[in-house]
Amino acid sequence: MSISVALKDAKGKVLQSGQAEGFLHLAVEREYVPGDCLEVTGGRHLMVQLDSSLTEGEVYAPNGCMTYRIPFGPERTAYPPHAFEGERHVVRVREMTEDEVLSLRPVSRNPHDLRGNTDFYPHATANVETRGEADFAARNIIDGLYTNHGHGPWPYGSWGIGTKQDAALTVDFGREVHIDSVRVLLRADFPHDSWWERCVFVFSDGTQETMHLVKSDAFQTLAVGKTVSWIRLEQMKKADDPTLGIAETLLFMPDLLAYFLTGEKATEYTIASTSQLIDPHTRDWAWNVIDTFGLPRKIFTKLQPAGTVRGMLLKDIADEVGMEPVPVIAIGSHDTASAVAAVPAREGESFA
Repeated sequence: MSISVALKDAKGKVLQSGQAEGFLHLAVEREYVPGDCLEVTGGRHLMVQLDSSLTEGEVYAPNGCMTYRIPFGPERTAYPPHAFEGERHVVRVREMTEDEVLSLRPVSRNPHDLRGNTDFYPHATANVETRGEADFAARNIIDGLYTNHGHGPWPYGSWGIGTKQDAALTVDFGREVHIDSVRVLLRADFPHDSWWERCVFVFSDGTQETMHLVKSDAFQTLAVGKTVSWIRLEQMKKADDPTLGIAETLLFMPDLLAYFLTGEKATEYTIASTSQLIDPHTRDWAWNVIDTFGLPRKIFTKLQPAGTVRGMLLKDIADEVGMEPVPVIAIGSHDTASAVAAVPAREGESFA
């Protein structure tokens, strides 16, 4: 089967191309610019590696054509730092063998999946991606990377849902495939992450299966045995993290240091404002927000304005450093607040 690859610019002009039977290596002698795309034509079942930084992966192109937009800008954070950079690139495309097409394999894996509409599969989409960032895009769950002990830019891409209650993610295979099982790998950036204790998989045949999950950094498997064209993950239930339940007090770092010095627990207002849990109108904790996130009210201490005497220096500390106990003052411990307060401006004078 004849396979061809063409590099096109944003206007559709062919900048470079190559053609071969069954297996094609194309050396691209050009630095990519925004708008460039690689157009692969040939069979429907292909193994592709469109950049040396990506692993080879299977794609299904129902129309015999795969259009791959070179990622740029914020999209690049989901890829290795050197991906698609430089003036020389190697593109590899080959036709899959019949044995490969019929083999048992991870049919959802696609390192070349893109955000937005595509003409090749498998393809992942979702109704939410945290802050719209590539680091938390749906495509990350099928890119074949399993580094799940962190979150953020490559190699820690994951699917993020923020606080959306009806979050759902769909993997479209582009044709009917037989699924023996579904494997789930939770992001395990503990204690930053909580974990899902239950989720539901909905299938294109109208059936659904509930999967129970445990706190683990390993794959968890659900036996399925279905022939479907797509699968949707939804109805995820977050586990109740016992860590928060046993917490006694929330102290920001400046207030923790003051606690070590005085034994007194309180929260200075400016540092508390960095949590986004302050009501600027009442100048108190935003209890409605705190309750919405299910945070226990008991861990929040009394707010104090900068300049408040937090307490006296503990005697054992004073004795150790050879001084008399002195008052410990809560300063404007958010650095920006202290910086503004230190500006030498007179009352009524504009300085910003």
